Amino acid sequence: MLRKGVFWQPTGKEMVLFTEDGDSVFTVNESGTLILQALVNGTPSNRIAQQLSKQYGDSVEICEGVVNQFVDRLKQEGLCDPTETTADLATRKEGGGECQGTAKAQSGET
Repeated sequence: MLRKGVFWQPTGKEMVLFTEDGDSVFTVNESGTLILQALVNGTPSNRIAQQLSKQYGDSVEICEGVVNQFVDRLKQEGLCDPTETTADLATRKEGGGECQGTAKAQSGET
């Protein structure tokens, strides 16, 4: 999901994504953190939408749109594989690659 050279650092309930060269820094809120961790761990996007629906009380359809928008934004920021679609993610088998975290300190805002 995340392209090579993109790392993450949890900051409480949020997460900061950054590139190895420091060119890109992206802050993710609590629901975005849930989506990102699920995606990089191989959870299909339709299951993520179901989890969001259960946690936040919105319809699954609304949550599917949120997942799609989140992935599109990561692509716009150059942080994930631009060739992977949410349709690919919906059919992916669970148990994919794990998100590689790091304790490397970075600062900046998007």
